[in-house]
Amino acid sequence: MSTTENFEPQTVIDSISQRDFLPSLDIGCGSNKAGSKCIGLDILRSSGVDVIASADTLPFKDESFAEIHTRRCVQHVKDDLRVLSEMYRVLQNTGKLKLVVACWRGWLFYQVKWLLKKKPYNIFHIYTAGKLKRMFEKVGFHSMKICKIKSIRLFGYDIAVEAKKELLMQWTDY
Repeated sequence: MSTTENFEPQTVIDSISQRDFLPSLDIGCGSNKAGSKCIGLDILRSSGVDVIASADTLPFKDESFAEIHTRRCVQHVKDDLRVLSEMYRVLQNTGKLKLVVACWRGWLFYQVKWLLKKKPYNIFHIYTAGKLKRMFEKVGFHSMKICKIKSIRLFGYDIAVEAKKELLMQWTDY
């Protein structure tokens, strides 16, 4: 799938939904999309991008995706809670969100780049496992695994979250 000048997000979903698998979304993919079965979304055009849009207002219907991937993207958006909320909205019930963010050492890495006049990002949120857990719960996730993983940088680690969207049963008295 390739990016076009005039894309229609729902058309992209409809075309991939007609295949033998449920669609997945890779937010902030750039040229490194999570796989050929993913719809790549980013704010900038790149080889892996199928839809150009902002993660804080995803141009998809509710419950459009079985799985969402995002790697080191949420830490650079202005309203990270809004972005998580949008991901929850477009994720199907029982769908999975796989998110990776840098730890505080990642922030340090970007600060060194900034000192070298290569300031890549204006925004960099610093996360802990506890902060991520509270954020995920606030938008509606209840089932999640959070762990440290090896970073792509020379030092430090990243934090990975795998969360499952599960709508809780609401009991009513008769």
